[in-house]
Amino acid sequence: MNILLNNLQHQLTDYLAAQPGVYTDVKVEDFRKVGGRWMTGVYAFRLSYVEAGQRSVQRLVLKTYANDAEGIDRAMKERHALFNLRAARYPTPGVMLVEIDPQPLGRPFVIMEYVEGTALADLLKAADPAQRHALIAQFVGLLVDLHERGPQVLVKTLSAMTPLALINREIHVMRGLADKRRQAEFLPVIDWLYANRDRVPCTQPVVTHRNYHPWNVLMTPAGVPYVIDWAWQISDARFDVASTLQSLEREGLGDLRDDVLAEYERVTGGPVAELAYFEVVAAVRWLMSVSHEARQRLNSDKAGHSPFMLSMREPAAAATALIAAVTGINLPDADALLM
Repeated sequence: MNILLNNLQHQLTDYLAAQPGVYTDVKVEDFRKVGGRWMTGVYAFRLSYVEAGQRSVQRLVLKTYANDAEGIDRAMKERHALFNLRAARYPTPGVMLVEIDPQPLGRPFVIMEYVEGTALADLLKAADPAQRHALIAQFVGLLVDLHERGPQVLVKTLSAMTPLALINREIHVMRGLADKRRQAEFLPVIDWLYANRDRVPCTQPVVTHRNYHPWNVLMTPAGVPYVIDWAWQISDARFDVASTLQSLEREGLGDLRDDVLAEYERVTGGPVAELAYFEVVAAVRWLMSVSHEARQRLNSDKAGHSPFMLSMREPAAAATALIAAVTGINLPDADALLM
C-alpha cells in the first residue's frame, strides 16, 4: 500500500472510531482504491467493530470529492439521492453517512454500501446477441423508471416553471462556468444554444442522473442492478438520453448507440424530439469539463497531462465535429482545447 493510501486508511479509522455509538475496537481493513478520477476517489474497505461483545463486519465504499464548494455540493447531493431513491425502492447502494468537514480526511466524503458486482459495460462487451438485447432493455428500463418517478422522489415541492426554465438554467450554468474558468472559446456555441432554445420547451421536469452509462450500473451475480455515481438534477429527460448516447460512443460501445436509442424510443412511445440540440448541450458540457481538467493537470500534474490528453484527443475531436455538424460553429481543434 502506498503512503497516501495508508494515511487515508488511518484517517478513516480514527474518524469512524470517534463516531458516537457503542462500537469498540474499530478496524478498517482491506482498504484499496477501486475507482475515481482527477478530483474524486472511490475506495472499498472492510469495517469491523465490536458491539455488545460481538464482532461485526461490513463491506463499505468511501467516495471522496474535491475540497471546494462544488465538491461539498456533490457529496451532499449524492447522499441525498442514495438515501431517498433507496427508500423509494430504486436500485442504488445504501448510504451510511456524509461528511462535509474537510478536517477528517482533507475533503468531503460519503460512505456507502459496497456492491459486489460487475459493470454492465463489461457484461455488454462479453454478451452474445440475445444477452446483449436483454441487457440493453434492462439498462434503458432503469433510466425510464427514474424519469417516470417524477421530481418528488428527490424534491418534495417544486415551484411552477415556464417551459423554457430548465434549458435557460442549463445555459446559464454553462455560461457561468465558461466565465469562471476563462473558457471563452465555448461562448459561441452557448450563444447558439440560447438563440435556439425555443425549440426545446419542457413541461415535464424529471430527476436526471447526469452521468448515466453502463459503467455506472453494477450487476450482482444474481442479476440485480445498482445505479451509482449520482450527479442528479431536476431537468429535461433528454439531457440524460443525449449524454448516455455520447458516453457509449466515447467509451468504446458506440455500436450500441442505435440499439439503446431504439429501445428508449420504443419504451417511451416515440422519437426523442430535438435530440441533436441536446447532443450539442452534452458535447459542450463534456468538452468544457475535460478542457478544464486538462488545464488543471498541466498546471499541477504535468506528468499526468500527456496521458490524459492522448486519451481525450479522439473523443474531443468527435465532440467538436458533432457541434460543427449541428451548429455550423467550429471550435478550436482537440489539441488546443486540451492544452
